[in-house]
Amino acid sequence: MCSSDLLREGAARQTPRQILELVDRVSPGCLVLLPSALKSADEASGFEYGEKLFDYVWKLATAYRQLRLQGGPDVVATQVFGNNVWAAKESQATAQNAVGKAARTFEYKGQPLLMLQHLKIGVKDSPNRTLRLHFEWDAEDGVVVIGHCGPHLYVQ
Repeated sequence: MCSSDLLREGAARQTPRQILELVDRVSPGCLVLLPSALKSADEASGFEYGEKLFDYVWKLATAYRQLRLQGGPDVVATQVFGNNVWAAKESQATAQNAVGKAARTFEYKGQPLLMLQHLKIGVKDSPNRTLRLHFEWDAEDGVVVIGHCGPHLYVQ
């Protein structure tokens, strides 16, 4: 069994924050976990699909990042995650709504950064079974920036 499989097995018993921090530790320099990501992960401490979340965060730090380092566009996320997991944007109503936009804007390098692309786990209105992970690619630093990893954000 390879090391990522062993880590994945252990992730079933971890909180979203612990999963983010674990992947960050074992793949240094690949992710930037914004304070807002850790705070939202704490709000999802009862999330039940830790193995799935681990898989997605691991793929962000490894496969997705590698394809982006090779010059691939955002849509390489479809290759890595599939259409049902990765969303390139929000609905037009949510993206243009002031509250929806503000909920998806995070401070990075002292500037506001709007993160519309996200990964989806679950569709129920339950913080234990539904989670959204909003992120952006920082091409300059070659890292995936995670701004939110928790309950579904406001939608119009």
